[in-house]
Amino acid sequence: MDRRALLIKSAALGVGAGLTAQAMIRQAAHDSTAISTAAADVIAPATVDEIRNDLRRLTTDYITTSDLPKILPDALSLRGRLATLLDDLKTRPKDNEELHLMMGATCLLLASISHDAGESQAGMAQAEAAETFAELAQHAGLLGWVLCAKAMIDLWRHRPTAVLEHAERGAAVATSTSASLRLQGLHARALAQLGRTREATAILNRTESMKSASGADPIAEYGSLFSFPESRQRYYTAVTSAHLGNCAAVERAVAELGHGDQPPSTGAWPVSWALSRSYLALARLDNRGSGGGPEAATAALAPVLTVPPFQRINQLDQVISTVSSRLTAPAYHDDRAARALADAIRDFRRSPRSLVVPS
Repeated sequence: MDRRALLIKSAALGVGAGLTAQAMIRQAAHDSTAISTAAADVIAPATVDEIRNDLRRLTTDYITTSDLPKILPDALSLRGRLATLLDDLKTRPKDNEELHLMMGATCLLLASISHDAGESQAGMAQAEAAETFAELAQHAGLLGWVLCAKAMIDLWRHRPTAVLEHAERGAAVATSTSASLRLQGLHARALAQLGRTREATAILNRTESMKSASGADPIAEYGSLFSFPESRQRYYTAVTSAHLGNCAAVERAVAELGHGDQPPSTGAWPVSWALSRSYLALARLDNRGSGGGPEAATAALAPVLTVPPFQRINQLDQVISTVSSRLTAPAYHDDRAARALADAIRDFRRSPRSLVVPS
């Protein structure tokens, strides 16, 4: 495929009025696959620092703001600039390896955006393209984050056995500490979903005993997407504990996030806060003892129902939908608090949440 034509097409997608974000995401996945297939050993040294800085900014913005409509066009533009360097310019092999690394990192950013928008197939295609670039760069650290992306996508599309396969691959390669820690967290969640409680608990205990890997990963210089700080580790603990039916552990993990009823203002992923509180609502609904029930679930979920539309990603909708389903249980038919929460969730899910990219 003519990559110049691809770049022109991608640029048109970024500014085309009336094109849906979902169409842009699917096209982006197709283009990344084509670019990765035709990758060449070329780069301009003068542009390396500029590209690196822009990549770091975009991946960090993704974690700290979750503002997909703002980040998606810039990510597509960055990928286009990288593709141009691959196509036109030549330099030293060392710089060329970094170009492949940065292209792979950009594809992983697009994989995460696609996943958040509910386009899991496009997200997996982006992850596959990223794996090609990890191989071209001969970078085990990037491969570790590719496996994290694949495991994340398969977990949310209800394929826990596929997550186990990605985790097994991760254990067999020399991945970074932070990527390995995150992949173990995804592994534990998949085991919990499969009802393999003892194995999930063992991994959870092992990862909780490990110190934070934040900042220890060399690939973290390309932005916060490639780190696994303590805040995200606590979120993972909350989710796995909810699947294991351990409400007390969910309560502790959410409390340790330190944000309370308000989303983090800086430095942390707002969606981690929203998802952790949503899983807390689920855990409280499942808890038949003290501190459980619809009123307690409402206290956990009410702040989440005020998040702005651009942060209402597909995963959040999935969890809130599960809360709504639990509220239909016979035990809650005559419960006023349960009906009020169900109504609030219904209004929330009816309001706009789709990814809208400005033309």
